[in-house]
Amino acid sequence: MQRPVQRVTEMKSALRRCALAIVLIPLSSVQAADNPMWRFGFDWGCTFQQVVTCERQQNCRESSASGSLSIGYRENRVVDSHGASLPMRRHYVQTVNGSPIAAEVKIELENNGVIWLNPVDSSGIYSNNWIGAMITPKGGVLLAEMKPLLCTPAR
Repeated sequence: MQRPVQRVTEMKSALRRCALAIVLIPLSSVQAADNPMWRFGFDWGCTFQQVVTCERQQNCRESSASGSLSIGYRENRVVDSHGASLPMRRHYVQTVNGSPIAAEVKIELENNGVIWLNPVDSSGIYSNNWIGAMITPKGGVLLAEMKPLLCTPAR
């Protein structure tokens, strides 16, 4: 027969393990569920090799301008190729039932620009790269600018 003090000690130990499991299980799933990009990091580097600009007269043209931008989810900022810091208005994940694309990430910027990103490999087994585009509305003769992006986790 166990002594009461030993039994109380065992119950306290069991309760601590249970409480730890209750705290840790949700934390591990919440981080991955919020944004699938976060599984690979909160900081991302993106590159582009061309820019498409569209004007009022329905003319769109490509130029071979290249550059980079960085996405910082912790700071809620995107830093463009000129070094300008663009605050994120919001970012979210969009999924469509039956779509071959597992999840799309949309980042809306304070300057009304939008970044759409799709995983190259939604499982993350073969690649953790994301591809998409940054579309920025303009004013005047130039109506919009689009940059095709290749994004990778920052090292």
